[in-house]
Amino acid sequence: MKKNILIVVLLVVVVVIAIILIFNNNKEKNNDQNILQNDIQNNDFMNRMVSTDANEINAIKNEINATGQTDIYQIEEEYDGRRIIQVKPDVQYQVALAGIIKNGIPAEDEINTLLEQAPTNSGMWISESSREKFMDLLNSNNISDFEITNDGYLKCNKQGNLTEQEEKLKNMAESDKLYVIDMSGKTYQRDYISGEVIEYPFEEMDPYQVLEPYEVEDSIILGVTSNKDNYLSDIEILEAIIAYV
Repeated sequence: MKKNILIVVLLVVVVVIAIILIFNNNKEKNNDQNILQNDIQNNDFMNRMVSTDANEINAIKNEINATGQTDIYQIEEEYDGRRIIQVKPDVQYQVALAGIIKNGIPAEDEINTLLEQAPTNSGMWISESSREKFMDLLNSNNISDFEITNDGYLKCNKQGNLTEQEEKLKNMAESDKLYVIDMSGKTYQRDYISGEVIEYPFEEMDPYQVLEPYEVEDSIILGVTSNKDNYLSDIEILEAIIAYV
């Protein structure tokens, strides 16, 4: 009799433990799903520009001790409703383009002069220092019927039987949009706090980062890794570029 009671008690203990383990496991799964869902929502949410009000910008600047000129900022709203300031996309674009043309950090008093040398036509324009690298990239991907004109624009000399990669490159070269390609592994931008023009060496910071884009309306700059240490394959780099078509 005592033996039967002991067996029953042990069975009850086992069942209780099993129920507790199942409950905790389900709770952890639910928590993981909630965290994952929040991460997905946060990653998918793009900050939206809500204001360029100088008074509000100055108030936020004072909170974070930002010293940049007020007119370089705009107010954006994050996924949780918090309002922050960011450097305007067109301001970053102009600085990045001036730096590409100079092939170095542009001084404040030369930005406008450098931008006078910027490409004015649509299509794909490759910076002077990157043209040989870009053609090497195409050749390594078995793409040969393209050339870079004296003005720095990519031109397709193949009319039919294009591969998918060639078709996308041709579309970019003949697009109404301007694509600026620079393969130095660094870009130039205004610092968020000081507003000063700085070099942004994205490849040194993350050798697996392929691109650093700057986009405004019908123009986009693609800062491309130089891949100097061969962390990436040529096909990876090309695919990342033509994904913007």
